[in-house]
Amino acid sequence: MACSFGTQLASRLDGPDAALRGELLAALLSGIGLLCKKIGTSAMTNADRETLTAYVDRMVEPLHTPAGDREPVPMSDV
Repeated sequence: MACSFGTQLASRLDGPDAALRGELLAALLSGIGLLCKKIGTSAMTNADRETLTAYVDRMVEPLHTPAGDREPVPMSDV
């Protein structure tokens, strides 16, 4: 399942390492889904949708946009 999901994501990505970035996105999203829906960790389960979305967006952005097409994130902002 994850390989197929990663392949589908990769086909929608531009730039270098699309296959790797697609699989990393699949791993990230699968892990979030697992913790929220199956394991039910308290912090993620209790987080409001806007807060969770803001964090996930920040994690996904570097994988979605090729490195050469985005501004580096300063370590003080991480």
